[in-house]
Amino acid sequence: MKIIWSVFAKRQLQDIFDYYNENASLRVAEKLVEGIVDESFKLERQPEIGQEEALLTGYDFTYRYLYIKVIKLFT
Repeated sequence: MKIIWSVFAKRQLQDIFDYYNENASLRVAEKLVEGIVDESFKLERQPEIGQEEALLTGYDFTYRYLYIKVIKLFT
């Protein structure tokens, strides 16, 4: 599996960075975003580690999610 960040996801990640940069510090914002990106690569190596998303059942593809810090990442 390959991780692909959509435009929407990138925008959300930037919003998270901006919020924590403004309300905490640059260091906190950088560590948080780096942690989110680093953790997302777990899904690349083991795509089935997440729980199945109940709201997306009935499709040809099984959608799974993993909570990473402050976001819910879907596969």
